[in-house]
Amino acid sequence: MSRLAIMSTSLLFASCAPAVMGSQGAPYVAASATAAAQGMAGQTVYVQYTYNASTFDIDESRFDDLKIDFDTYNQNITGDVRSPENAAPWLEMKPSGLPEGWQISLAQAWVRKNVVKTSTDTKSINVRYYDQVRVIYKITLPLGAVGNKLIELAFTDTGKNVGSTTLFLKGGGL
Repeated sequence: MSRLAIMSTSLLFASCAPAVMGSQGAPYVAASATAAAQGMAGQTVYVQYTYNASTFDIDESRFDDLKIDFDTYNQNITGDVRSPENAAPWLEMKPSGLPEGWQISLAQAWVRKNVVKTSTDTKSINVRYYDQVRVIYKITLPLGAVGNKLIELAFTDTGKNVGSTTLFLKGGGL
């Protein structure tokens, strides 16, 4: 009976542990759109990047579909309206310049209006925002992968080329 209690307690504590940095549930968040991504040899990591909409030639209607909900004003910590965001399953990415066995794919993507300031007067609400594209890359490196590579990432919107960006990818670890 005590063995079962110990196993149950161990499982309970394990379920409370924080998510591993760089996991799909808690991706590592890059400091900027040009920050290097760190891959780990023999492992898969997830890295989140946010790009200004001007990085890509995505049709403006994708951002126009995002509606700012003024009912949420003053309901969050900063007093700003919330930043609306839509999943972008139509956005696809193809890498080039990867060494043998290195893999990078687009795990998830969103378009968003990043609200940075909300101000009011007696008759209006002024909202300042930036259109952005937020992505999570899945990076898998083989055992022994080391070195630094500059990877070209080409993006398409339902088959239409919408631009590209580069990613500096560092291999290392195990």
